[in-house]
Amino acid sequence: MGFLTWLQETGIAQFLLVDPYAFPILLVLHSLGMAAVVGLVWVMTLRVLGFPAGLSPQTFRRMTDIALWGFALNFVSGFLLFMTEATRVIVNTEFQLKMLGILIGIISVWFLGRASRVLPDDDGASFSTPAKIAAIVTSLAWIAAIFFGRQIAYTIKPPF
Repeated sequence: MGFLTWLQETGIAQFLLVDPYAFPILLVLHSLGMAAVVGLVWVMTLRVLGFPAGLSPQTFRRMTDIALWGFALNFVSGFLLFMTEATRVIVNTEFQLKMLGILIGIISVWFLGRASRVLPDDDGASFSTPAKIAAIVTSLAWIAAIFFGRQIAYTIKPPF
């Protein structure tokens, strides 16, 4: 807990706590990153399951890159949000479940990205059964991450 105490006492964490705009702006950035990640991941999982058949694997790979940028935004904004109350958040069950959902989501998105690289670049390419299972796991993992992320707000009072 010593590191977490130090983390939430850093100048940036204290700034985020006292500035009336910093924390809400971080929440907006976190939401934008989440929209990029989860929105594109859901489109990709639907494609793996065969729904928007006109989406080529090449487009699928480009969407993966955009989702990675969204994840980077979420990582940075999420870490800054975490800094403000690290000692309280780290022991929160909802936070831990959110992190588990994100971990499972990242691993399964990585698997889907690898599965898309072996497909020809035509619009009608079909994914394997393991890739389809990974798509379902991916969707469920990101739904869990969103759900438990929202629950954090109800179990830990905001810092302002």
